Amino acid sequence: MTPPLINYPVELLRDSRGVYGIGVARAAEIEHGPKDLILRRDRLSESETGRATLQKIAGGFRYGVFTNTAEDDLRKITHHDLLDRAGLPWPPVDGSPRFWSSDPKQQTRNRQIYHGNRIRALSVVNGLVGHALEEAADCDAVTIARRFRLKHRYAMYRATALSPRALQLAVSFPVLAFAIFGRGLRSDHRSDRAARLVEAGAPLQQIADLMNIPMTFRKIKPGAADLAVSVVGLLGDQRLVHAFMPDSLPQMKLWLKSIKLAQGLGPEYLEWVAKNALEIAGTPNEALSFLSDLPDWIQAGYSASVPQHIFNAILGERNARPSRGEQFIVRPFNPDMSVHTVTKLSSEWHEAVANHMSGNPDEFSEPWCPAGNAFGYEIVPIITAAELYREGHAMRHCVSAYASKVHEGSVYFYSVRKDKERVATLQLVEGGPDFVMGQLHGWCNSEVPKEVARAANHWLRSQREFRLPKKREVAAQVRRDVHGPCEVAAPVHRDFQDPRDFGERP
Repeated sequence: MTPPLINYPVELLRDSRGVYGIGVARAAEIEHGPKDLILRRDRLSESETGRATLQKIAGGFRYGVFTNTAEDDLRKITHHDLLDRAGLPWPPVDGSPRFWSSDPKQQTRNRQIYHGNRIRALSVVNGLVGHALEEAADCDAVTIARRFRLKHRYAMYRATALSPRALQLAVSFPVLAFAIFGRGLRSDHRSDRAARLVEAGAPLQQIADLMNIPMTFRKIKPGAADLAVSVVGLLGDQRLVHAFMPDSLPQMKLWLKSIKLAQGLGPEYLEWVAKNALEIAGTPNEALSFLSDLPDWIQAGYSASVPQHIFNAILGERNARPSRGEQFIVRPFNPDMSVHTVTKLSSEWHEAVANHMSGNPDEFSEPWCPAGNAFGYEIVPIITAAELYREGHAMRHCVSAYASKVHEGSVYFYSVRKDKERVATLQLVEGGPDFVMGQLHGWCNSEVPKEVARAANHWLRSQREFRLPKKREVAAQVRRDVHGPCEVAAPVHRDFQDPRDFGERP
């Protein structure tokens, strides 16, 4: 029997009481489709905790914050169905040409169909979301849930829509409400007990003590609730919260993230971070990257302050004292230091570590491609581990952790510069007989401007000869040599993110 024709594969879900959510139409016969997005209070018991945004999809949605949300999953289903109806099968058959055709004119036409249907699918799903929120959702619960971070909204909506007392708690003490209800159905014994106390109208202090949430956290806003829960164990001294935590949400998030980066380095450093986190110059990402660099220098200073006989007593005289770069410490960290002093001492220490790494220019294999220029940008090969380390330290990412991969011949890195200033780090990876661009990131793994990407692509396309590396295993001795005669391990920076498709594939 031929299935009935439907306008779109997603629709409003209805019962005898009216609309209760959004889901895949039964007539669409889609296997492994997304879970239904249920919003009406009396049907929430059927729902599963999901990453629903409880709003229409806004802005760019290819790599945006709405990726992998319930609403975006429904958009994808709609988009793919529209492509199938237009004669562009989804998913594309293995080995099929780009945009379903080898003819350039047909490719252009298919690209227009592809993107036109993307926009059409977005409009359809946003219309359904608007209707469902208006007809099925609990307005008060939606308002409160939207104050929390996007990935926690549905769990908070489900809890506050089902319980008026949970709604009151989310208004009066957002962090405590999140600690109890923020994980949705994945609650534990303690949060279940706390939820029962909430329903019984128990005093806030009793519930907070059960969840180990300080009462001083009442001032933290919902948008930073999950960050606050993650640092509860670090802020033993509640005076730090009263004295240094800002009131605005963006600064509150930055302050809490900074506190999290200070864990494991002692109360004096924690207090220094609490006091100075908002004084660090630059964007929030730059400030956090700076703080992520400091522990290496601070730990080296702590290690330098421990006498040799203490190490001998702990490890035994036959065991070598582990090197953290203590020999390069000029002044160890002191909680009375200013941000300027800490910045200067940390930078000098990192440079000293780089200078005493192996300086053999043949440490890496010969660059896969020679240095070059494109549109005013200079692309310079990074030929030693020390230079790779300096690149990671200057650009605030962990490219230095790839030294062994460069040595074994699976990747190679280049520094992209403008007027001798670093602007991006370029990675080449194997791509058949030649090489392709793997990653291209700016400061703190940020997206590079279009002109930088254009220059890097132009430089790579202009290469006429590639120097194919010889694959070789990296022995343990070679790894030690990368760190130099003093065997100083390169400190770890922030992740150099996974490769991203720079082309426009459907």
